[in-house]
Amino acid sequence: EAVTGSENEGYVLLKRGHLLLKLQSPDKAVEDATKSIEALPLIPEPLALRAMVYNAQGMYTQALADVEAAVALVGDDREQVQELMAVMEPHRAAMVVMDRARAAEEQGDKCLHQGLFSEAERYYSICLAHQGYVAGSEDEWRVVRSRAKTYMAMKPPDARLALSDASYLLETWPDRPDGYLLRADAYLEIGGASNLARADLDAANHVFPGNKDVQEALYRLTMDWDIKQEQANAER
Repeated sequence: EAVTGSENEGYVLLKRGHLLLKLQSPDKAVEDATKSIEALPLIPEPLALRAMVYNAQGMYTQALADVEAAVALVGDDREQVQELMAVMEPHRAAMVVMDRARAAEEQGDKCLHQGLFSEAERYYSICLAHQGYVAGSEDEWRVVRSRAKTYMAMKPPDARLALSDASYLLETWPDRPDGYLLRADAYLEIGGASNLARADLDAANHVFPGNKDVQEALYRLTMDWDIKQEQANAER
């Protein structure tokens, strides 16, 4: 059977994806693997490649899904099935740890929704302590942000711990507004740090012009300053 132009491109992308993985360029390798999957939907090799890349990134759930999809394409070829499953074998322990982290996160989310803030904080901290989520990953960002919000929701708020999480968010994900917003809230709660809160919000407004949450936070801060100024004038 003749190989089409699209299939030929798929094989080229597959080969380049393996090279990119060896060169430690996982994001580009995933792109090539995904395009190769689209061009070669009936063979398992592109799926196996993407599973290996996901493993390298600590994205074990996605890797396992690709391996299972590849196994479905193999059918009764026992040897090839074993080869595909071997892709996941070194990561079984890590997957167990990730499952525990995800379970702890889910419990934390439930407690936060129910207003059980101390319990929510405990579960989020357990989740991060397990190290089931790769540092700098979307999963870690989500849990750190939730824990920072939990600290601020406590009665009274634990602003200093929220400040620590917010600063980590800002340092690790500067392309998202959450760190700026949460740190500004923490500064305001600590007291005597409104200038620092304003600096964070001004920086966020510069990086994310027109962002609704940033605009609302700036408006609230400005209104608070105006009220305090009026109160100070009235006391004179």
